Amino acid sequence: MHDDDRDQKEGDSEKPQGPVSRKRIESLSDLMFGLALSVGALSLIAQPPTTPDELTPRLIAFTFNFVVLIAVWLQYTMVMSKMPVETGKMVFANAFLLLLIILMSYLINEVRFVSPPLPIPSNDPLTIYSSQLYGLVLTGVTGILAFFSYNLSIEEKHLIPRGYLRKARLAAKTNAFFAALFLFTALPQAWDWSFDQVPLRFALWWVPLIGTIFINAMFFRSPKSDETS
Repeated sequence: MHDDDRDQKEGDSEKPQGPVSRKRIESLSDLMFGLALSVGALSLIAQPPTTPDELTPRLIAFTFNFVVLIAVWLQYTMVMSKMPVETGKMVFANAFLLLLIILMSYLINEVRFVSPPLPIPSNDPLTIYSSQLYGLVLTGVTGILAFFSYNLSIEEKHLIPRGYLRKARLAAKTNAFFAALFLFTALPQAWDWSFDQVPLRFALWWVPLIGTIFINAMFFRSPKSDETS
């Protein structure tokens, strides 16, 4: 048996059971993520486009939110699969994360677009406010993911094998940076500054999305592959 596996099993046996089992939280989270994806799909059916030009930006917005949700779900699942116990803070963070996930699908549907086929947001109060709230929700989501990864990276807790500690630390720092970036996009200035009629708020959202996909790919790699590269 490898030393990392032995450390993991020894750490698991020493940990007390939390107030809520990991399996029950994972079941609830899968249900809420599925509900969030369904909300986005149902919105396209409930408000069908009237012209072909109106369909393209709505599909792009739906695809963007879909990819964000999948990327968050993958990282969340990988982190929670390595979390042997649930503390009170973890239970609260999980519940708050699930609330934010549902709000994401609702808020993206309140953003209106003009100048098709490019998804250029309209300059109306509802779009400005909805996109601002969407940025704040993304701040909370990435901040919670950073909190989860940080807890995994604490070596004294023996939550994960030593080979994954560096990955968890990097994920925590990267998600914390993304949370700060999303918080910046929620500022009014991020709407006023634009590139080719696209507010800076929307342009910067793609950076953390690509980075979150990178974090997922990093976690899927085994520690052995890092050592040999």
